[in-house]
Amino acid sequence: MRKKEQRKESYKAPECEVFSMEAEDFFCTSVLPQVPGTVEEQWGSEEEEDGGEIEL
Repeated sequence: MRKKEQRKESYKAPECEVFSMEAEDFFCTSVLPQVPGTVEEQWGSEEEEDGGEIEL
């Protein structure tokens, strides 16, 4: 039975790269409906609603 020949490879040093990041703050809110004043409209099956835009 023959032994398999093993070939050694040259050593590669570990590398580390650091990326600078900017902290982000999230805008969180909770919305509760006012039950007596809440009205739900009936929409058609093909009708779309545009939510509009909000600028912060």
